[in-house]
Amino acid sequence: GAKRQGNNQLAEEIMRSCMIGAAMNLTNNEVIHYQTGKASAGDRQLWSVAAQLAGYYRVLFGMDYTVDGITFAPFVPEWMDGPFELTDLKYHDTTLNLKLSGKGDTLVSIIVDGEEKDLSYIFPTDLTGEHTVEMVVSDSGERDSINLKEENLVICPELPTMQLNGDTLTWN
Repeated sequence: GAKRQGNNQLAEEIMRSCMIGAAMNLTNNEVIHYQTGKASAGDRQLWSVAAQLAGYYRVLFGMDYTVDGITFAPFVPEWMDGPFELTDLKYHDTTLNLKLSGKGDTLVSIIVDGEEKDLSYIFPTDLTGEHTVEMVVSDSGERDSINLKEENLVICPELPTMQLNGDTLTWN
């Protein structure tokens, strides 16, 4: 959603958070403590895996699925070192191999099967066979604001301890 609305810095922060959590815990957890990065619940959660993959497909490679096909608007954050490749991606009756180089938020080149295409290129739904899409990005220098100031971070208190005494529920 952040990428779709043009807030690359927020999309980057979300993607980084998913990557760090998965790398630190060697799995995709549902609940990760935001201060320590330690997983506390829900190994191998499908929605966590989906978020991780969305970071690669929708943010890094900038793929947006439309009725007409796939559009590309990749974003490579400064801290990620490429080039990047995504191979054997099945899409309708075709297999896509994507290659991405550069850093930044602006698509400057797209080549499909060796042929330079317009930057607004849409990979059609009706192609068959195997195809290679090579993209190059550069940095526009534009930055969005995200609210990550230290004074805006709020630490939630520990969960209260609840007890049932007869028909009365109490907690500390």
